[in-house]
Amino acid sequence: MLHYTPIEKTVVGKELIRMGFDDGMLKGRIEGIEKGVKKGKLIGKIHLAQRLMKRRITSEKKLLSQNVDELKEILHQLEAELKIA
Repeated sequence: MLHYTPIEKTVVGKELIRMGFDDGMLKGRIEGIEKGVKKGKLIGKIHLAQRLMKRRITSEKKLLSQNVDELKEILHQLEAELKIA
């Protein structure tokens, strides 16, 4: 499993803070990136399950419009059908 160094602990993050980026703004961006990574992982798992089940692959655009909880539910349903869960 990948682990990411918090941006504020990296050289680049420290430099951005030094340049005047508001801490709240930085945290908001970090949270946005983390949410995007989480959605990306879920979409990848959904696509894999659909491929294994030889189903039509839902477009990435459609899945990106879903929130994380909706994506988790879609994946849960697919896993239940695959009997992976």
